[in-house]
Amino acid sequence: MLAAVGAGLHTDVEAAAAKMVRVKERILPDPSKKEAYDRVFAVYDRLASGVRPLVHALGGMGIVDEDGAVGTEGAADGDPTDTPDTHMHT
Repeated sequence: MLAAVGAGLHTDVEAAAAKMVRVKERILPDPSKKEAYDRVFAVYDRLASGVRPLVHALGGMGIVDEDGAVGTEGAADGDPTDTPDTHMHT
């Protein structure tokens, strides 16, 4: 959808979604499975927290310009993930 908006096929994400998404069936959470959902979410939350510094390191590499194009400047400055704030602790 984002690519379609970027290519000018739709004016915005909402318009793209209106044209591209069809809801066939809604599946709601089963209240009797709350404990299982909570356990899975706890793992997801730890995963997201662990990946967050790496995502920020990628964003801080300076190789993506304001248009979203990937270049190479800044990539030869060493390992951008080897900083104290990107080491994951369990």
